Amino acid sequence: MKRKLSLYLLIAISFFQANLLLPIQPALADESLLNSQVGFSEGGDIQSAFGSEEPSDIRYTVSRIIISVLTLVGIIFVIILIIAGFKYMTAAGNEETARTAIRQITQAVIGLLIILAAWSITYFVMRHLAGAVGNNPLLP
Repeated sequence: MKRKLSLYLLIAISFFQANLLLPIQPALADESLLNSQVGFSEGGDIQSAFGSEEPSDIRYTVSRIIISVLTLVGIIFVIILIIAGFKYMTAAGNEETARTAIRQITQAVIGLLIILAAWSITYFVMRHLAGAVGNNPLLP
């Protein structure tokens, strides 16, 4: 049995070794295709087809930062909720541990509600601020 396994292993290794020694064929791509694409320059740089201008409006940057921070804090609260639920499930009849876990779950739910309210207020204010200044929305 061991000899048979060694033989199969030797055949498999030799097969893969043979494939490694084969010459790699280049992909014969058409270079003229890049130049015929709309939005690409002669050097192949991406230009106006994908938006060459970076958003320089400070309101846009601030709104993205606020949304990112609120999302990160929301993820942290969900992780705290999962850990507290795990503590509650593994309390094994210990009332003090169960009480602590329930308190953590309550605090995590309250924190999630606060984060949701903060995100909603931020979204509302930024959406109306964008509407008051111009037609370009700041938020997706």
